[in-house]
Amino acid sequence: MNVAAAPSTMDPSGSPPNGRYEYLLQQVVQLNTDLHKTVALSQSLKSERDSLQELTQRLKQDVMRCEERCEKMQEVLMTETEYKVQSDRKHEALMHKWKQQLEIKAREFEVLQKNLAPPKDLDQLRLAIQDEVELPHRQRTQGLQLEIDKYREMYYSVRRDFEILKTEHDQTIINHVRTHDKYYRRFVNCG
Repeated sequence: MNVAAAPSTMDPSGSPPNGRYEYLLQQVVQLNTDLHKTVALSQSLKSERDSLQELTQRLKQDVMRCEERCEKMQEVLMTETEYKVQSDRKHEALMHKWKQQLEIKAREFEVLQKNLAPPKDLDQLRLAIQDEVELPHRQRTQGLQLEIDKYREMYYSVRRDFEILKTEHDQTIINHVRTHDKYYRRFVNCG
């Protein structure tokens, strides 16, 4: 405002009559501009808040899905672990039973060897009995070993899946916290 350019008539307060009006008019324009900026900022913050709420809901749903998958995989892991333990126990019991049967047959063979056969026939008889006893035992043992290997592989596969899901779940939570913190800081800084 240029005081030298104002008309020479002064009001009682000592300022030009139009100067006060211009000053108030400038204030009204400035306040109107500030009001529009504030309304625009408020709408922007509201929109950002709404998008953050939607993101939070989606992340909560993702976390819940991951937790459910993790729980299911834990149940599968526990079931497979229990089954493996039972299978191992059965295998050990069968091995013990067959070992006892083999020892009994070996003692019977020794008794037969002492009582009946001459040394040459005794060796042939011993080999025949040994083959007769060991072959089914060996076949059963191989079958059980294959079954153990199969369940061991299943167990490790389920364990791997469980670890992957657990890692995904942990990463989803970390990402959720980071995203939430980022938007929260932006929201606080805008306010």
